[in-house]
Amino acid sequence: MERLQYNIKKFVGIGGLTVVMALGFQNCSVLPSSHTGSLASLDACGEDLMVIFQNIMHPMATAQCSKCHIPGGSGKGDFAGDDVTLAFESFYAIGIDKVAQFAVDAGHNAPYTGAVNDADVAEALDEWEVIKPQCEIRGGANFLSSVQNLSGAPEGGSGEYSFTFDSAGFNGTVIRLDVEKVVNGSSVTYRFSDPEITGAGGQELSIRGLVFYLNGEYQDTALSFAGVNQVISPGVPEQFSGIEIVQAVDPVTDEVQVGFIEMTYVDVN
Repeated sequence: MERLQYNIKKFVGIGGLTVVMALGFQNCSVLPSSHTGSLASLDACGEDLMVIFQNIMHPMATAQCSKCHIPGGSGKGDFAGDDVTLAFESFYAIGIDKVAQFAVDAGHNAPYTGAVNDADVAEALDEWEVIKPQCEIRGGANFLSSVQNLSGAPEGGSGEYSFTFDSAGFNGTVIRLDVEKVVNGSSVTYRFSDPEITGAGGQELSIRGLVFYLNGEYQDTALSFAGVNQVISPGVPEQFSGIEIVQAVDPVTDEVQVGFIEMTYVDVN
């Protein structure tokens, strides 16, 4: 990861742009025939992806792809343009996987594509494989549970709270966890402990982790269960030991939700 150790503060200010690209490649051909992307706000991984782009993929693209993939060029997407910010907008909309796929395909536009790009693409994808799970956790949940009000959370002991999911495909999945309110002078915190997940009947769940939302706000420091990486068998409770502490905002009105990070399900019926 040597090429990625640099100051990323320069990669701001992309927000507010909407990119609409009728992408049209030469033999230079077949990236997506059209693509619409909004960069009004980068997703959780956008700035991390720009690090990889600026240090690995953009130098490769300017060396190998600048006959086609530049503003006004015959290729779909402008990711080989000189302006790294504008080039990244195109790259971000297309996606690293698609650009990488064509970069190593000799049939796409040899000798500019194919083995000549293997080392750069492999390095970029290796970096992305390491970075992507970390930034996705920072970005919060993909799926959120029902809401529970914490006004009745007990002090000096814990009470069980249940959270349900109604998303299509895993409707009925339940998370149960113990909640305790801890008062220390003017400070009030909640202790969330030992979450237990029971998958909906017939669905095998694969989850990367659990995170918490208080009053709709993602608690980005509450990551004790963010990396559990667990498969949940249908109807079989799976419990995780541990405690997460979240600062209260208003103990009378505070509401909590639990979220899944990168959850998938498989119908095993």
